[in-house]
Amino acid sequence: MEKIDIERDFFHTVGFDRAALYPFVSFFIVSHADCDHLTNSEDQWIPSIYLTHRNLKNVHYPITTIPWSGYEISTGKKRIKVVPLMFDKIRGAPNRLHCVWMDVSYYIYKESTIRGLLIGDLDVQDVQYVVKTVIARKVDFVVLPSYGGVIEAHGAEYTTQLSQLIEEAAKELKIEGMTIFARPHPITTEWADINLEIVTPQLCTSKHSTSKSF
Repeated sequence: MEKIDIERDFFHTVGFDRAALYPFVSFFIVSHADCDHLTNSEDQWIPSIYLTHRNLKNVHYPITTIPWSGYEISTGKKRIKVVPLMFDKIRGAPNRLHCVWMDVSYYIYKESTIRGLLIGDLDVQDVQYVVKTVIARKVDFVVLPSYGGVIEAHGAEYTTQLSQLIEEAAKELKIEGMTIFARPHPITTEWADINLEIVTPQLCTSKHSTSKSF
């Protein structure tokens, strides 16, 4: 299989923040506990830092909490490992970002192992750390959120600021040879090599949500 085929197969097997390339994945990796990233219809893996978050009380499907050391599962001929990145593993970042970034490894029997970095949500100040962290970790693919615009959220000074910064980062990473996936937030985008699709309903609509995007 070509690298891109293995990357596609990953998102046929596993979802991320309610998005995937196939509606019937084994489980979802979740970057943080905002309502629009959680669902109540599938198994979910979420970093242990969110274990006591109020939104998880409304989730009735099984939740696997991922320790900072990571969590690994084998299913048939496939092996998946997920490691949440502590903030000191993100090049130059402060000790707080909008969500936890997830380092993943995916192995299919008799095929190459691929690695990716999954980023489900970003604030304006977070974007500056994306390119150097991705390059330093030598991953094969990256998931970035795709916004049309944001209003009074994510640290944006104007509506399209965040989407423009992410597009610039995506283009830099393409030059470095990474495959770029977009997680709709809520739109698809032209800067991605592949747009994921939202395949399951969100958990709730919260007045506490930090995401006001369109």
